[in-house]
Amino acid sequence: MKQWKRVLGFYPDNLSLYQTAITHTSSQKKDSDGNRISNERLEYLGDAVLNAIVAHELYQQFEHKDEGFLTRSRSKIVRRSQLNDLCFQIGLDRMLNLNNVKQNAHDIYGNAVEALVGAVFLDKGYVKTAKWVKKIFSNLSSSLIDIVNEEVDYKSHLLEWGQHKKKTIDFVMLRDDYDAGFDEHKYVYQIKIDGNVVAMGEGTNKRQAQQNAAQKALKRLK
Repeated sequence: MKQWKRVLGFYPDNLSLYQTAITHTSSQKKDSDGNRISNERLEYLGDAVLNAIVAHELYQQFEHKDEGFLTRSRSKIVRRSQLNDLCFQIGLDRMLNLNNVKQNAHDIYGNAVEALVGAVFLDKGYVKTAKWVKKIFSNLSSSLIDIVNEEVDYKSHLLEWGQHKKKTIDFVMLRDDYDAGFDEHKYVYQIKIDGNVVAMGEGTNKRQAQQNAAQKALKRLK
């Protein structure tokens, strides 16, 4: 139970739901009646719940944005690569029941996150699940502002400015917590123009960190 507390931040009420959520079909585990145990049904449910939570948050945060923006933004938040990374960030990968899964089958990690969302929903209800989802997505409300910023490609604008002004622009990574083994994943980038440091930015992925740094650099240049 303590391991679940570390992953979830709370103790489960119905532990069997969570055990099912971490059981991949390759494990070939069976229940007392001989039925194969798999997290596929929970994955299906969790996918729908996760999309509903993110859609609701976007709807509330961006009152004047159209359907296209909301749909694109939701896709960015729940994209498979992010869910795969999230599985490792919360330590769920170490708990998965797998057997002879191909090394390139990375989507099993994101699928497990969706299954876990389904388990939390059945165990705790929608309101508590929404609160938990926002927490594991690193303060979802704050990160939504970054989504708006991503609509503007600050890095491309900065590089175009550099070409026009004949300036050398370098993006230098100063910190990568994932490789360093830190629990909280963070990237930090520094921008140099003709060898001079003009801005720094951080984020939960490389693109976000570069975009934040480029945005700051453009503000300084203005």
